[in-house]
Amino acid sequence: MAMTQLPNAREVPERCDVLRRAASPRAQTPPVVQQHERQEPPERLTSSEVPRVSIGMPVYNGENFLREACDSILAQTFTDFELIISDNGSTDATEAICREYAARDPRVRYHRAATNLGGSWNHRRTFELASGEYFMWHHHDDRSAPELLERCVAILDTQPEVINCHANTTIIDAHGAPIYRYVEHAELRSASAYDRLHRYVRHDRDCPLCSLYFGLMRREVLGKTRLIEPYVNAELSLMSELALRGHFYEIPEHLFDRRDHPGISTRRYTTAKAMMAWANPKSKGGWDGWHVLAARLRAVTIVPMGPYDRLRCYLYTLELFTHLARGSARDWWGRLTRRRA
Repeated sequence: MAMTQLPNAREVPERCDVLRRAASPRAQTPPVVQQHERQEPPERLTSSEVPRVSIGMPVYNGENFLREACDSILAQTFTDFELIISDNGSTDATEAICREYAARDPRVRYHRAATNLGGSWNHRRTFELASGEYFMWHHHDDRSAPELLERCVAILDTQPEVINCHANTTIIDAHGAPIYRYVEHAELRSASAYDRLHRYVRHDRDCPLCSLYFGLMRREVLGKTRLIEPYVNAELSLMSELALRGHFYEIPEHLFDRRDHPGISTRRYTTAKAMMAWANPKSKGGWDGWHVLAARLRAVTIVPMGPYDRLRCYLYTLELFTHLARGSARDWWGRLTRRRA
């Protein structure tokens, strides 16, 4: 999961509002997990009941903003969807709020784990429970404009080469007031898988908010990936693989609000070890660069593309890994010298 923290508004460059917040679930304090809850299999819907869109909302102790997020989803002008809430063993009023919404609207499906199984697990769980043709993640503290789903569905319905449709983003504070508007500049429309990967990585370096992660995606294509694996920055590896698999379409209007508040994971967990424990409570720590390399090499190997594109993608992936390793080595050496001083 991403580590870079949200900057103050005055620190944001004019060309691109640069920030990195975990594009993964919000602060989910990871207790030591002794055993997994025995999960009941998801209910199977008949063909007439299957919604066109599934929205996955992973949550842990989200009582402060949960109602606002659910209200924004239930107010969508496109109504053929299911909202899947996966509660990671919350200890606050989250369960009561979710059950209230599930009782009020049949589109809301609530599932609860007995203990916190980690942020990565909870993201994957929402996808496993989904049945729609299209899928998107939505965090419990964010908001969507009423027309977001309608606009995204229209693009996916008419442009089969597009596998991710996302809108531009407004950063809001804990009270819902706008801080600034963020433009992704992330339309990936080239016929070349290498070109799309190269552009995505450049986008991630220049504008690393990773709101692409909250786009509406084709569930069939997303299901071919390993989703969010249990290591830091796994969402970036997922988006890299999706960039190889198809086109990304960007809606220019700002139809999605992401909330910056003290409870988001990168503000609560400020070290790589803490973030790794948040993603996977059973993690023993260690450098996540090997996970990133393995995930990206696997994607380049299995995604269909021409031999020239595949060779270029292999070389580019190794170049990126070398850059990552050098940066991590410098950070490690800096920490070591500071301790000795």
